[in-house]
Amino acid sequence: MKDRFLLHWVLPLFIAAGAIFLAYWFIVKAPKAKPKPAVQRKATIVEVIKPELGNFNVEIDTVGEVIPYNSLNLTTKISGEVVELSPNLEPGGIVNKGELLVRIDDRDYQLIKMQREAALQQAKSDLKMEHGRQVVAKNDLKLIKRSSKFTQEQLDLALRKPQLMQYQAAVTKAQASLDEAKLAIERTKIFAPWDAVVVERNISIGTNLTAQQTIASLIDNSKYRIKTSIAANKLPFINIGNENSKVQIKSNASQNIINGEIISVLPSLTSGSRMNQVLIEVDNSNSQDISATSLRINDYVQVKILGKQLDNVYQVPRTYVHDGNSIWIMRTNKLTIILPKIIHEDKNFIYFNSLIKSGDMLITSILPSAVEGMLLATPEQQNNHESASQSKKQSLVEKTGDEKQ
Repeated sequence: MKDRFLLHWVLPLFIAAGAIFLAYWFIVKAPKAKPKPAVQRKATIVEVIKPELGNFNVEIDTVGEVIPYNSLNLTTKISGEVVELSPNLEPGGIVNKGELLVRIDDRDYQLIKMQREAALQQAKSDLKMEHGRQVVAKNDLKLIKRSSKFTQEQLDLALRKPQLMQYQAAVTKAQASLDEAKLAIERTKIFAPWDAVVVERNISIGTNLTAQQTIASLIDNSKYRIKTSIAANKLPFINIGNENSKVQIKSNASQNIINGEIISVLPSLTSGSRMNQVLIEVDNSNSQDISATSLRINDYVQVKILGKQLDNVYQVPRTYVHDGNSIWIMRTNKLTIILPKIIHEDKNFIYFNSLIKSGDMLITSILPSAVEGMLLATPEQQNNHESASQSKKQSLVEKTGDEKQ
């Protein structure tokens, strides 16, 4: 009975007490894990530059088409045979204002002139004779008026006023006919209306011209115009009026810069892109050589418009502009991503005037994973940090050595 009591009650209690004691011993005597030192975040090394703040001139790059300042299909107003042509009246030739281009045989017109001069003399002679008849009529009327009364119409007939008007009209008509003959003779010589380049010649010596027949096609060589298009948000940066915006032009034929200026904004938009059309003028009046400007009609040229000045703005190269026009700034050694409101942009730079603080530096390095607030350092800061760490270690080694001695 006693053995049974020990087996069922005492032994289990003893085992439980031992288990509790062992658990307590393992808890108290177990080795404690030492806390790991806090891992110091390593800064990403980046190259930086100071954002450039200043005044900058707007530059608008576009493409334009060369069009004539003046163009003309030169025609004759009379008929006749061509007897003389200017040697410069050839395709590509340069002709000067007032230069004789074509001379038409004027002999027929000289004969007509002589005939009409004779007709004018005859009409003037008839008029003088009529003036003599007028004197006789007045004397006769004085004798008749003593015994008779006449109406105004009868007096005009008695004084031969209708005949006088007839002879005066004949003189006027003869004079007009003579002037017409002289004008025809003048038109036998055709001159260049302005400094021009010959595009095409349609006649040769011996050609029998008819009135309004085309002689040649000319374009003005003293000036050229270029039509280009720009976006609507670029118009506020262009000067038009007292001081027009200057323009730099490069043609495909030459890399020389050709200077021009904007003269107007056209009232219509382009049909496809709905952009504003701007007209540019290039002055070539100081040169008679078409190659001096290297411009060709219908050619497409590169256009750089020098617009207004932007004051107190930041200029950032496009190389440092990232997705969504974001810019990476190092501010107190942390990455700050800003989205500036762009005032103007061209193919090389963007311009804005806000969100930059004192001490901010523009990051020029490429960050594979740019995260707002990430720790940054410049190579100079990293070198300074490593030098300081090395000096600290060296001091610690020297102190340890002194203690051992």
